[in-house]
Amino acid sequence: GLEGDTQGKFDNFSPRLSGLWKMTNDVNLRTSWGTAFRAPNPYYQSITYQVFSPEIPVVKRSNLPISPEKSTSWESGIRWKTSGSAIGADLTWFYNKTTRLLRYGQLEGFLDGDSTYFGQIGYSNLQNSDIRYTGGQATLFFSGEVNGKQVADGLLSYSWINSKLNAGVANVADYDIPQYNGRILQFRNTFHPFKKSILILDVIRYKNAGITSGANPKSKFWTWDIVWRYAFTDRFDCYMKIVNLFNKEYSG
Repeated sequence: GLEGDTQGKFDNFSPRLSGLWKMTNDVNLRTSWGTAFRAPNPYYQSITYQVFSPEIPVVKRSNLPISPEKSTSWESGIRWKTSGSAIGADLTWFYNKTTRLLRYGQLEGFLDGDSTYFGQIGYSNLQNSDIRYTGGQATLFFSGEVNGKQVADGLLSYSWINSKLNAGVANVADYDIPQYNGRILQFRNTFHPFKKSILILDVIRYKNAGITSGANPKSKFWTWDIVWRYAFTDRFDCYMKIVNLFNKEYSG
């Protein structure tokens, strides 16, 4: 398939292309490529200032040009699942690159000659900079039956993501650009103890996972979540959810 978005004010066009190939009845190959943009809204302009003064720096509002961020992404994957099998598998890989990073901060001023000071504070595009994310997910699906009736199903997945920032000539500390790194192992099991009830158990292990600006967090921990749902009728049900069952304390 092919589709795209456009926004006339910034003259940006974002095409997307995707495809699916059924290698066999049990194996599918998929891939997608696309571009996107994040346009600055009026708030970005309203708090962006230019500083200039022949003597003591003063702040004056200015309609400084701000361009939208632009990103390019690629994702590919393979999926295997047979209609009569109790197991299946999926493997996904992705890549994303964002340029013209738009962040809030203070740019260094400079002197024109000996008296006039120029500078800028607010939102701006980081020139010659980009941030890249690579990662993927490997998933194993399974289900169990008793006397031809499904009583449980679940998945075991492993996800990973790495980021790399090229800050160009900017001082990254002034912009607080988030970076994502880590490994996540998830086990989810869905039980069907009774005809109208479902019990979901989520067990997740995090390793060095979090948002960072430069240094990776060094942490390993487990969390447990439980969801119970009961359907009285096709249109009326209730559910209960417990997040972080053992009240695990962690940063991030």
